[in-house]
Amino acid sequence: MMKSIRLLVVGALAASAASCGDVVRDSRSPVVLSVSLVSPAGAPPPLTFISHVATPASPDFMNATFTASMRDITVTPTANNQVTMNRYHVEFTRADGHNQAGVDVPFPFDGTFALVVPPGQTASGTFELVRTNAKLEAPLTQLVGASTGTSTPALDTIANITFYGADLVGNQLSVVSSVLIEFTK
Repeated sequence: MMKSIRLLVVGALAASAASCGDVVRDSRSPVVLSVSLVSPAGAPPPLTFISHVATPASPDFMNATFTASMRDITVTPTANNQVTMNRYHVEFTRADGHNQAGVDVPFPFDGTFALVVPPGQTASGTFELVRTNAKLEAPLTQLVGASTGTSTPALDTIANITFYGADLVGNQLSVVSSVLIEFTK
């Protein structure tokens, strides 16, 4: 009986260790990058970000706050562990599954992003979440109303923002954050 209990415990430990895999260790960097806050530039974080598409169209900017932490908390960080952020990618989705870019949601896009996150500290940077061109293309132009006078009142999307960077040794890092956006007149 004791032998079978030990065998079960060892099997459970082996299964739980195997499940960690690449999900936990998706980078060779000794640093873990996290986004602690995404909010409109110069404003507190809302539950839903409201983006107005009426003319004149202008871009929407957001602030993101990052933290670089050591994977092994017993290791003292060095300058090699600082993370240099260099770009980001925004992709819009809808909860109802209608996700065709340019028809159901705005087109995805990439942008540059220059920010250094020291290990064990936070750093914030501003990025463009909604481009001006997106407000001049379908499906957002439908919110303003067509020549027939019809319009859709609002479009709810989720913006998934992937930020990319590397530590000073060259290990690539990325982190994803999401923002709920309501596009309206």
